[in-house]
Amino acid sequence: MIKPTGNKILVRPDPAPAQVGLIIIPEMARQNPLTGTVIACGAGPFQSPPPVGKRVYLRNEICGHEVYISGIRHRLVFDGDVIGEIEEVTGE
Repeated sequence: MIKPTGNKILVRPDPAPAQVGLIIIPEMARQNPLTGTVIACGAGPFQSPPPVGKRVYLRNEICGHEVYISGIRHRLVFDGDVIGEIEEVTGE
């Protein structure tokens, strides 16, 4: 496990869609997703760090550094690369 330092956040990206409608997207053509789940946060300084387990939206698909932990792709990003938290909306 990687423990981020300073104002860095470890994010596990959501899986990229393998199919859109009837079109199957090859793995090499899939774009990096802009959403992911916070795995760990550094010590700061943060204005308001996202909680671990929260889904977040990233600034762009090339921000941060790509790291592999146990063969799973993660992104190590600065706090400024996280532009928002995703709130799950439940229908009423």
